[in-house]
Amino acid sequence: MLLCSAQNKPRKVKMDFNIDDGFVIDIGSLYAQLEQLKDSRKPRGLRYPLVTVLVLFVLAKLCGQDQVSGIAEWVQHRGK
Repeated sequence: MLLCSAQNKPRKVKMDFNIDDGFVIDIGSLYAQLEQLKDSRKPRGLRYPLVTVLVLFVLAKLCGQDQVSGIAEWVQHRGK
């Protein structure tokens, strides 16, 4: 079960692996993989690196946010 502080109630997440096998989510590894993506956004108006935006997006999705407004609210809450 996955529970995030911005979430009201626990959300069950189906996983296709056995936790007893020592599976660990490594955010550093996720960051390293996403860092390899090419940022095709135009430089004008960029505020945050693409990799930061994508990692926060993934984490918000894991915490149950399904809409852009919910993801934005979750990210804003995490920054405080």
